[in-house]
Amino acid sequence: SQRVYVRTDERAVHTSLDNAMSYRNPDAEHSAMVPETIHVYDAGRGCAPMGLLGRVRDTVEAIGYKTEVEIGGDRTGPEIDTEWLFPHDLRPYQTEAVSAVLEQGGGVVSLPTGGGKTVTALRLIDLVGQRAIVFVHTKELLHQWADEVRENLGVEPGVIGDGEWSEGPVTICTMQTLMSKGTHRLGDYGMAFFDECHRTSAAETMHDIGMGIDVEWRVGLSATPWR
Repeated sequence: SQRVYVRTDERAVHTSLDNAMSYRNPDAEHSAMVPETIHVYDAGRGCAPMGLLGRVRDTVEAIGYKTEVEIGGDRTGPEIDTEWLFPHDLRPYQTEAVSAVLEQGGGVVSLPTGGGKTVTALRLIDLVGQRAIVFVHTKELLHQWADEVRENLGVEPGVIGDGEWSEGPVTICTMQTLMSKGTHRLGDYGMAFFDECHRTSAAETMHDIGMGIDVEWRVGLSATPWR
């Protein structure tokens, strides 16, 4: 499962988590057909998406309960052998982003357009050394990422999309192709990157893919994450 499950009979815990992870639906101002509140925490099942583990723990401890985290299963991917060929030093903010992701075990890398999100992600792949998959929205990005992998990591990327299906140590994949073919066809990966993760038009597709793969590292890339 790609979720955090909270095991307790204390109703106050589930109520606090629901309150902490709910927000007003902005679409409710324009339509009576949508719920007024979005509940990210499922109080009935006692669970939340795994990326919210830290927030779950902080919320429970803030109301006076002790927590213990147990992670079941091995989500690491096969080791890969890459060579860092990028001809320049990373900029200080890129180095800071890499360090933050390594410390937190994932998250959203927010860098401005032209700020080097791709290179930052490739450096993370090189340092972690696990088989990685990158999800993109367009054929143009598919081939741009593939070229960057060849140039900066010295490996031949897999390409899923634009009529191709091949997997490699680093695979670039259009989300549309994967949704039509199914995530069950994918091999084993330890890292997943979601390029332009702010794209609200693809939010449901991105969510379905994210919940359909089991990886140790999940990283979003965006210049405008607040969207």
